[in-house]
Amino acid sequence: MALNLRDRIYTECVTVGTGNLDMGGIKDGYQDWTAFNDGDDVYYCVVDDFDWEVGQGVYIAGTNEVTRDKIFDSSRSGAKLDLDGYSSVFATYPAEKAVILD
Repeated sequence: MALNLRDRIYTECVTVGTGNLDMGGIKDGYQDWTAFNDGDDVYYCVVDDFDWEVGQGVYIAGTNEVTRDKIFDSSRSGAKLDLDGYSSVFATYPAEKAVILD
């Protein structure tokens, strides 16, 4: 599996609970997660009202889902959010993984 980054990926997320991120409709002006290839490692941020989670997972093309394998940070002290089916999710590049050269 290869880590891939894509620009302007932002969709609704219809997941209920702490399982995989199940993608919903595409936000206006953005791309869908289908810009990734099946099995790509991806970074994501999911936002549910005032709570958020940043992590790494694998894109599953057949179901248009992203697994939630590694949580880097969240507003719940690093724990997965318990989603309510009305969230948003976007591709991101986590600060923890950033490389800054001086």
